Amino acid sequence: MDLATDLYPPGPKSRDTYSREIEAATKDFHDRLLRYTFSDPATRGIFHAEQLSEDHALLGNQLTWTFPWGKVCSLHHPRDLITSIIITYGDRWAEAVREQSQRPK
Repeated sequence: MDLATDLYPPGPKSRDTYSREIEAATKDFHDRLLRYTFSDPATRGIFHAEQLSEDHALLGNQLTWTFPWGKVCSLHHPRDLITSIIITYGDRWAEAVREQSQRPK
């Protein structure tokens, strides 16, 4: 599952309208949202991201949270020119095969 926030002004999106500043602000928003959601202990109250950073260095950082059921990542795809949150779930088939192979015969 991919989730993304669109901070671009209305209108068509293309390589010509791509902005590293907007992508950095998007990455900052995603990172703050995930930190708020997955902080330990969970953050209480309403989530606010008043001012978002436009620091290009954010685009190179990947945040990942690992859970027993899968992972949640915030990352920038430089080739595709998009920034997103990706949720991946564990491979239950692979787990079942692994468990079956470990059982005594």
